[in-house]
Amino acid sequence: MASDKLVGNFGLLLRFWLSIAEAEIHDSIGVFRRWYEPDLGVRIGPILVVILAEGGPKSKGPNLAELQRAYAMDHFDPQPHMALAKFHHDRGNRLLAYYILETARRTRFEAKSFDAAFDTTFRSVKPFDNSKGAEKALLAKHQQDPKDAETLFGLADIYISREDWPNAKNYLNKLIAVKPEAHENYEALAEVYRQEKDKKKAEEVVEGFFTKYPESVEAYARRIAPLMRKEPDKAKPLLEQALNKHPKHAMFVFNMAVLLQDAGKLKEAEEMFVRAADLGKDSAHIQGWVGQFFLRARENEEKSLQYYLNVYFIDPHFYDTEHAEGRIRKLNLTLAVSIVEKAEKESKQLDALLKHENPVVASLALGKIGQSWNAKAREHVLDALGHDDPTIRMQAVGILMKNPDDILNKDVQALLGGDDLRKRGLACYLAVNLWKEKGIEAVRPMLQDKSQLVRHDAISALWRDGGKQGKQIVRDHSKREKNPWLLRMTESLDKKTP
Repeated sequence: MASDKLVGNFGLLLRFWLSIAEAEIHDSIGVFRRWYEPDLGVRIGPILVVILAEGGPKSKGPNLAELQRAYAMDHFDPQPHMALAKFHHDRGNRLLAYYILETARRTRFEAKSFDAAFDTTFRSVKPFDNSKGAEKALLAKHQQDPKDAETLFGLADIYISREDWPNAKNYLNKLIAVKPEAHENYEALAEVYRQEKDKKKAEEVVEGFFTKYPESVEAYARRIAPLMRKEPDKAKPLLEQALNKHPKHAMFVFNMAVLLQDAGKLKEAEEMFVRAADLGKDSAHIQGWVGQFFLRARENEEKSLQYYLNVYFIDPHFYDTEHAEGRIRKLNLTLAVSIVEKAEKESKQLDALLKHENPVVASLALGKIGQSWNAKAREHVLDALGHDDPTIRMQAVGILMKNPDDILNKDVQALLGGDDLRKRGLACYLAVNLWKEKGIEAVRPMLQDKSQLVRHDAISALWRDGGKQGKQIVRDHSKREKNPWLLRMTESLDKKTP
């Protein structure tokens, strides 16, 4: 495994820099970054494996009910969260996917675990394998086809991760011979020389590329970068040349949009920003700046939100002057409030908003419906226990706790024995809160449930509302609990108890 120093250095290998404002801006994701990161062991939960296996080669994938069940069964594996979010994302509901992911990221998983699963699911990044077996297989492929670029890349990948510089240089040189116009391979080779403390050779490699390919994307970018902020008048003709040579290069289009914005030509800038975003769908930087343009320069929050969602599903950690996820929360709350207020102003029934694709709209509507309690309201709130946004599910629990009656008691009893594992877990909170000792006994068997989410909710309910008896039951259960996450949870709860 590479050292921490290498992880930091090599993460920048394939990035060429363009200076916009005071920031260093890169155009492409550093694909070599994965060379220096350990395999995080991303796995698909056992229930999801079965679902996928049963689907067969012609299957369109698991249906929603199957994904919801996998989410509950293997709740402390990130992959079922990703699969559920991806289901909604791919059907156009990116906001619901965002809230599912943010809940998982903020309340369930460490960054390494979340990021690895996210990369696998949303960016199709394969886990890196630098084992002896992988090396042997690639060497066999190389022997069969010495000029296969993918094989050469894979071998260089492995040797760099092992800090085997002679072999890394060997295969990078072969890769350059096969793909002489690919700038990233020269940068990788140069970085290997830097690791060997041969800065002169590293510079020769880089300069050799620019001498040989003076009209490449990277050559133009190198010349344009230092001019963008300090000498925009000189940057513009170079950009025009670059666009003439590379008309569909997103970063050049983007840079031209920046110059137009700086010149106060907002209409023209908007057209170029939109075009840049269309061309640079995988660039978090471009999507983020376009989002900021619509937010600040055009004061169009709804359109800005869409670009920040683009950013999030490229890089959940994206930051310019604020993290993307924070911008999404703020912008979407404003949007959701306006939708609900409009419905109320037009005297429309709020019931329809409970099915709104925007979870915050559904949540606001649910809160208002819960304020006027009747049979219809109860039905809506019980239905919300099955929403895929975890926040809405817990909101529904809170509303039901404030409105206990005999009918609710029967509903809770049914939920405890129902097939929907998410509702079974939520019923634990209601049972202990509403029934006290009777509820404790009703929930105790749930500690043996095969569903990780049900066990989590049973532990939480007993600890929160079960008094001394509930806490002792949880302590006793912790001696038998096998899931590491739930074990850490019970230990944490006990430490916080005075």
